[in-house]
Amino acid sequence: MVTREAIGKEIVQERFRQDTLVGIEVLDQTNSVNDYVAYATAYLGRAADKCARNQREGQNMRASFIKTAALCIAAVESLENGEEVDGETQTN
Repeated sequence: MVTREAIGKEIVQERFRQDTLVGIEVLDQTNSVNDYVAYATAYLGRAADKCARNQREGQNMRASFIKTAALCIAAVESLENGEEVDGETQTN
């Protein structure tokens, strides 16, 4: 059985992977809250689509959840760093 700590480590590893993507620093600075919601919804939509079609592909669905969780971390980081979100500078 996978522990909560192991899942958390996997999410953090995915966030670090996202940080290595070319151009991500620019995207992280310019993404709005709506952008993060759209990205997370897209990943969750992929998982939901598999459920709706009754084609549960465990690893693919799991990967969608991990990526979504990492994107949510990126959104919180953006808010905490006082970056512009929806045209307004956020403060801690």
